[in-house]
Amino acid sequence: MLPLIAAYAQNNPAPIVGKPSKNYLLYNRDGQEVYLHEFSGGFRLNTDGWNAFLELGHRKNELFTNIYQFEVGETKSPKERKSANPIGVDFYGNVYTTHPYVYGKQNIFYQARLGLGQRYLIGSKANKNGVEVSALYLGGFSMGILRPYYLQVYVDSSSNATEYIRYTGSNKTQFLDAYNILGGTGLQKGWDELKWVPGLYARVGMRFDWAAFNSLVSALEVSVSGQYYFQDITIMVDNKPQKFFLNASVGLMFGKKW
Repeated sequence: MLPLIAAYAQNNPAPIVGKPSKNYLLYNRDGQEVYLHEFSGGFRLNTDGWNAFLELGHRKNELFTNIYQFEVGETKSPKERKSANPIGVDFYGNVYTTHPYVYGKQNIFYQARLGLGQRYLIGSKANKNGVEVSALYLGGFSMGILRPYYLQVYVDSSSNATEYIRYTGSNKTQFLDAYNILGGTGLQKGWDELKWVPGLYARVGMRFDWAAFNSLVSALEVSVSGQYYFQDITIMVDNKPQKFFLNASVGLMFGKKW
């Protein structure tokens, strides 16, 4: 009987006892400290890009924590491949190339998101070496930001003169001529030509917090996210524009509770 009770206690969170004190610190029935506020930051690798985020949490009761997130990131096409054209050989026989570029890329697609939701406590830590398991869901506003992708190309085949171009439709032959491309421009171009596209997003996932102290956050997160934008988003020249994006992600986050 005792092993069954112990297993139940480990897998079910102990309820909070009492009302918040002046420093907002409570204790559950196991004598563990329970903090009402937390702040953390993290980074996710997505199946189609990346994002970084900040999260503010406020514990509502023994099971639910309200969470507020701000995140920025970039979504890429699965067809993106970096290339670099050889332009010479040095004294030692090493081939040197142009600045890397993504062939056929029309726009760089960034996002800035502001969302709110809740985290549900599934199982609390049995001890300092345990793992707190919780589920989360949130959603909110997503602002898509399109930056034109620029290439440095030769003006013509009979000259070494170059120019910077972005895809306009009328210059498709020049833009997609791989032999005419000298390289990409990195972060130098397109910032004064941003296009803003509003949308909505939602995320659901699981979080596993292994922090040794209750006052800290050290967690692994796995999640799935969907985004919908009110205008078409074009990343690659030969890809069909789309409004909906779906991805899976894994991330790490670290923070503080008080």
